[in-house]
Amino acid sequence: MKSNSSAHLKLAAIAVAMTAVGAFLLNLPPRAWTDPISPDLWRTLFNEFRIPRAGVVLLVGALLGWVGHLCQALFKNPLATPYSIGFSGIFALVYVTLIVLFPELGSSRFPLYLILVGAVVGLWAWRSLRKSERVPGIGSLLLFGQALGFFAAGAIVLVQYWAQARGSFSVSQELLTWLLGGIRLEERAGIGFLGVVLAVGVPIAFLRAHAWNRLVFSDDEARALGVNPVRERVLMVFLIAIASAAVVTVAGPLGFVGLIWPYVVRHFIGWDLRAGLLWSALLGGAFLLLCDSFNRWVLGPNDPPLGVLTALLGVPVMIWLARRSGPSLRL
Repeated sequence: MKSNSSAHLKLAAIAVAMTAVGAFLLNLPPRAWTDPISPDLWRTLFNEFRIPRAGVVLLVGALLGWVGHLCQALFKNPLATPYSIGFSGIFALVYVTLIVLFPELGSSRFPLYLILVGAVVGLWAWRSLRKSERVPGIGSLLLFGQALGFFAAGAIVLVQYWAQARGSFSVSQELLTWLLGGIRLEERAGIGFLGVVLAVGVPIAFLRAHAWNRLVFSDDEARALGVNPVRERVLMVFLIAIASAAVVTVAGPLGFVGLIWPYVVRHFIGWDLRAGLLWSALLGGAFLLLCDSFNRWVLGPNDPPLGVLTALLGVPVMIWLARRSGPSLRL
């Protein structure tokens, strides 16, 4: 295992560097603003808009990194993401359908419905898997998740097309922005849920990480080491479902954050989940803060959805990691 002080210092340096650059850019007014802005107005904008948004971005990034690491440990696959299990696609479909069918309710209530759906799905997965004598094979679970994801993606396109056919072009544009990773500060219920999930899920994961580390072995070997693989994987699926609902509520299906940083963390410290989950959360939050600050500094209020920038920055990082790893790419 690679866990040592040098590796942790390198991860800390990466996190501090991204946070420092993100915080520096956060203090700069958008370059698109050519007219001078008074200090009092900028202070108001900074305190009332920039700081709250930065807090939300940090929470979203941290949860994406954390749940991404959890998914890759569950599937024993470095390419698994928070969306591999299919729950995020289903939550996105529910959210999109609510916006199109019931716009009169007000989108501020939708996170409450989505959180309820997430809890129901998580409890359903918990009960159905616990009733079985064993959890379905990892390959079967991944295939099931991919099928759910493709179904949800097709259904979302159909709902968007239906919204345009009804003449709801503003709703369709809002959906497109959200689906590309648009942070919604007005979703206060979802933002609060992000904090609750992190506050509850992180300690649970830390306490169970020692047992989850042993799931890297076969089920028989894990049982010989005193671990119940069924119970542990059911708990992981439940946490993934709840965390996915929280992220989708606020940021939509935001990609790449939960894919890149778990792999970077394992590249430095190996597969120890006790440290890995924490570092993935810290790096995910710092990375998303950097992306959002850069996005708003360069393009100002007319910034594209955040998911566009995370993809543009994430692809080169993944290519670089794949080239460095070569044939040794592994969990």
